Amino acid sequence: MFAATLAAPLLNLPLLLVLIPLAGCLIGTRYQYAMVPLAPLCSGLVLSLVIFTLAGFQPDSLTHGPIHIDAVGIPFITVTAILTFLLTLYQVVETGIYPRRTAALLGLEAVLMGLFTTPNLLVFTLLLTLQLITVGYLLPRRPEQPPAGRLYRQFMASGLLLLWVATLLLGLHQFQSRGSWSWELAQLQQNPLSASRQGLVFILMFYAAAIHLAQFPLHGWLPELGKKPVTPEFMVMMAGSKVGLYLLLRFVLPLLPDAVSHFRDFATGLGLLGICYGAVLAFTQIGLQRLLAFTLISQTGLLLVGVFSLNGRGLTGSLLLSFNAGLASAGLFLTAAALLRRSGTSLIPRIGRRFNASPRLAFTGVIAALSTTAIPGTPGFDAVHLLLEGILQAYGWGMAVAVTSGNILVAGLLLYVFRKIFLTRERTTLPRVEQTQTRWPETVLNLLIGLSLLAAGFYQQPWMQWIDGSFRHLTVPYQQQPPP
Repeated sequence: MFAATLAAPLLNLPLLLVLIPLAGCLIGTRYQYAMVPLAPLCSGLVLSLVIFTLAGFQPDSLTHGPIHIDAVGIPFITVTAILTFLLTLYQVVETGIYPRRTAALLGLEAVLMGLFTTPNLLVFTLLLTLQLITVGYLLPRRPEQPPAGRLYRQFMASGLLLLWVATLLLGLHQFQSRGSWSWELAQLQQNPLSASRQGLVFILMFYAAAIHLAQFPLHGWLPELGKKPVTPEFMVMMAGSKVGLYLLLRFVLPLLPDAVSHFRDFATGLGLLGICYGAVLAFTQIGLQRLLAFTLISQTGLLLVGVFSLNGRGLTGSLLLSFNAGLASAGLFLTAAALLRRSGTSLIPRIGRRFNASPRLAFTGVIAALSTTAIPGTPGFDAVHLLLEGILQAYGWGMAVAVTSGNILVAGLLLYVFRKIFLTRERTTLPRVEQTQTRWPETVLNLLIGLSLLAAGFYQQPWMQWIDGSFRHLTVPYQQQPPP
């Protein structure tokens, strides 16, 4: 019975989105010479399939064609497909294909596609465990890196342990109430936990989500990895996938309404502390990757505050901002990796006057930096605007001003760093910039990143319609809750 319960939801996964990258991973592992054409082909096919799904998706429908997907999962699936495709192109352009690392990247895409399309909590937890294995291959294997990699695995393993306990408690409740094990979201909602049990499960699942989000104070693994340069594939996928946010939206909010309302102020306080902590610590960094890690922590706090506003505006803004931030983080971390490769250092004071040598790289960097701001006409404006509306509706002007201040600090810092790297005068202490001719694949890659960011910013209306319809049902249990 247990095996049948587990096998049924596995057969309902969107097979094309999962099997295409999985097949590429397995074939590339066996025939490493085939990975150069295979990786962009597989990731490109997945991206094409996602675009086809988006073109015909109906806001009021939970499925479309062979793809079983709803409006909550659409942004996560889309950003995963875009990031994987960009990373396979980056490997070809900048570093060359590393078969094992590229196979792990395709395997990670398959796992994430399964994560973002299954309504079964047990399958979600199993796939999240597999994610830790695939991500391990993206971590660097140099002698100086094991402490950081070990810290990451310890954090992730502790989060998985908490999530496994919560998953088993929910399954046990189903068995005790109805005589059968089940982790389907619809069935779990029909047989909710008591208010007292919801508190324990919420704590377990919330901390598991916070670890994966690198939310203060469970963020220690992310800045530690930023001390020394790590593979850009790892940083981009960790910054862009936002599995922790999906866990909150998909399972925590629908299943634990009483506990969510009870712990609302606690979660919002952690989010606000994370915004301020990340922004302040980012100002003290001289390493580019570590600085970007702290800006990501600040942004995670912003997402958490938006989610726990518990209204349609805040939830829609958080999801849209997560999508835009995933693409912006990709642009920032890939720019940082390219600068390290060309200058031999990631220390901001030792990098300068890069605009003339790398104008296309500067284009990618400035678009990615602007994508983190809330300036009208830039990517992310509608997302931040909606998120702040939700925060204002839930908490008033004080919280909205505090959140806005933290966002402005991070945006200003990123623009300042862009000026220091690309526009400052050259000094004698800086390494010489090699005036090499830009290759056309590099130009294509930078243009794709920039155009993806711009398209995400100026194509918000369909996203808002899809997501608003989905969150309208999600916020029903919280509409009667009085504001704090």
